[in-house]
Amino acid sequence: FAKLKELIESDLEPIFSLDQKAGQTITQRGELVGLTPLELVQHAYDQGVRSLIVLDLDSVGTMKGVASINDGVGPLIQEIKSQLLDMTLISGGGIREAADVQALLEAGCHHVLVASAIHQRKLTPDDITGFRAGSD
Repeated sequence: FAKLKELIESDLEPIFSLDQKAGQTITQRGELVGLTPLELVQHAYDQGVRSLIVLDLDSVGTMKGVASINDGVGPLIQEIKSQLLDMTLISGGGIREAADVQALLEAGCHHVLVASAIHQRKLTPDDITGFRAGSD
C-alpha cells in the first residue's frame, strides 16, 4: 500500500479495484492473503483511496444478470457503503438489463460498469435514462 499512498500524495486519484472470483478476493501479495474484503478496502481507504471498483470476475461478460442486492457483490457493496460513507463505489459484471443496473444502484453503487450488454445491444442508454444512485 506504500505505492498507493505515493500515487495519492502526488495528486492522483487512483481507483482501487477489489477483484473476486467465486466470492474469494484475488491477491498476489502474501501479506494480504487472509484479509477480509472489508479489511483490504479499509487498508486502501486508510491510504487515501476514495473510489473503489468491486467485481466478481466470474460474472464479467456473462450477461447472467444481477440476481438481487442480497446476492453476489451486493452484500459487500452494502457493507462498504455503511462503513466508509465517502467511498465512491463502482461495480458491474453480468449486467443484462436495466433492472441489473438498478439493483447495483440500490445496493449502494454510485456508478455501474456495463460493456457486453451494450456491445450486444441488449441495453441502450434509453433503457437506463433517469437512473440515479440511491433512486427508488
